[in-house]
Amino acid sequence: MKYYVNLKYNAKENYGKFMHLEAKASGLSEDDLAITEWWVEPGPDNVDLKYLARNSRARLKKKYSINKKDKFYNSLYLPHVGGDEYTVKCSKKDDRSNPLLVEKIETWRKVFYTVYCMGSKNSSLFGGVKGNFEEAFKECKVEMELANKTSTKKDEPYTNSKNVEKLYSRKKKLKNKPFHLRIVVLNSVYDIIKSRYKQDFSGVNTTKGYINTYYVLSTETKTHWYVSSQARVAGSNNWISIKSISKKSGDRQIEIDFSKNKTLQKGLSDGKKIEVRYKVREFEDFLGFSHGNLCVVGTDDKGKSEAKIKETVLQTFTHEVGHGLQQVIKDEDLFKPDGKRNGIEKNDKWHTDNYGGQGPHCKTNAKLVADTRTKEEGQTTSKKVYAHDSGVLCTMFYRDDGAVDKQGKFCESCKPRLIRTNLSIKKMNSNGWNWY
Repeated sequence: MKYYVNLKYNAKENYGKFMHLEAKASGLSEDDLAITEWWVEPGPDNVDLKYLARNSRARLKKKYSINKKDKFYNSLYLPHVGGDEYTVKCSKKDDRSNPLLVEKIETWRKVFYTVYCMGSKNSSLFGGVKGNFEEAFKECKVEMELANKTSTKKDEPYTNSKNVEKLYSRKKKLKNKPFHLRIVVLNSVYDIIKSRYKQDFSGVNTTKGYINTYYVLSTETKTHWYVSSQARVAGSNNWISIKSISKKSGDRQIEIDFSKNKTLQKGLSDGKKIEVRYKVREFEDFLGFSHGNLCVVGTDDKGKSEAKIKETVLQTFTHEVGHGLQQVIKDEDLFKPDGKRNGIEKNDKWHTDNYGGQGPHCKTNAKLVADTRTKEEGQTTSKKVYAHDSGVLCTMFYRDDGAVDKQGKFCESCKPRLIRTNLSIKKMNSNGWNWY
């Protein structure tokens, strides 16, 4: 029997951190009095007890039970982990020679999710990865159950991360919180950032210059992309505003028409260098993010093949939901055989922002290399990042990469840790799963 240990107790649905048991005996009348002895046999592949505190381990409420009419009753308390197997038996007191099998249980965790898809393309993409998405968590003994699939309120090429909540209605409350995830599948999600560019131009025949930006220039309004701009002839202290002679000429390009400014055009004609500095607002786009029980996934193809798009979307799904389920952890508490604290076990595959990404990530099968980006482009504080070394990268690797597991699965370091993760009501509430 599957028993979902993270959910609020519901005997009919097999939910709860405990279960009530009963054993029926034949040949007992209302006036008879008998005593049964109870015990639990753990499965051979259960989570090592060194990861479970005394109160988190499987245990029966009573060792002995007296009958009520022809039935004996007991309760079994279950650990928060997934994949543990327990066989509960009882027999006559002090005689285990002919035991009765009361129940056989496998512990699971369940998370419900509602999906909001932006347009038919994203709806189709979700349908294409749904099976693999659910399977990745199934391997970690987390059952993902689709509660509802619907459309976003509008379809747009770019969505500001601050406006994601406007894409769905919050009037309709989610059931089974804090175990209900909102997943929004949209085209491209971004934050607004201000970027500075410095560039020199020269050439006696030059009349126009172009600055190529790292990200898409903002389209929040017609002129939102522009902040400020100046230029000067090299060697001069006279900076000139070039707002009137420049324009956005592409999603990632600014055109400067030097011919419309006599001073700058003369400097070029005289063989001098023109120094330009520009400040703009850009869309810093990313694959997705998770915050509490909200998960956002962008599907902008950027010229990729359909197969690669599906791989990326699947990896983003499992990656961001993985974050929502408290991955990647830095360390775990350890316990002695008697259940008392015994220090911590560090996760040697864990890293955080200083080596790439935002938040905790996994470095399985990766190595440190120099981060050649500029500070404006997001260079890490350590000036190093993790890059693929050999083998398959975990879905919790900090960025999209061709070596990430194509099925969106967790590595052999993260998988057992997700199996052991506490997904109780208290834990989920503390991680913001009641926010959205």
